[in-house]
Amino acid sequence: MIMENLHKNVMDNVVCLMDINEPRHIDNLSSEEDILYLQDIFLQPGFHHICVPTVEAGRSIIYSLTQALDYYHSLACFTCTNNPPLECSILGIYDILVQQGFISDVGIEHFFLEYFDADFLWIEITDKLAAIPESSDCIRIIRELEFANHMPVITVTYDLK
Repeated sequence: MIMENLHKNVMDNVVCLMDINEPRHIDNLSSEEDILYLQDIFLQPGFHHICVPTVEAGRSIIYSLTQALDYYHSLACFTCTNNPPLECSILGIYDILVQQGFISDVGIEHFFLEYFDADFLWIEITDKLAAIPESSDCIRIIRELEFANHMPVITVTYDLK
């Protein structure tokens, strides 16, 4: 129950910061309706929110659709979940922020202004990410820099079962 409340509080924060709608629940890519919906949001700038069963399922959907669309040149993910690891072609924002010493309000903004060049971004909202104080700063900066005006920013949450 404590983890569910923590997850709900973090999601309330994210929804407030990003002005995203209720999530669309997606179990797999077997539904034509889900594929068309995802194709639409993957090609449309703005904040979008999907809910999937697991991190693995979410990444599989994102990898499959971005490869099928063959539209984006540089994908980035804000996550602190390394199991499974991100594909090597994906920019792991959290790992870079930590490894390069950007974990501060000023450092995060500096990273995004000077080094971030992705054209597709997804954020994996997990309990582990929620426990990291800088994650809220990162999400706030993504919003303030208005990335969603120029690219899709997909927020991925997970079914708590």
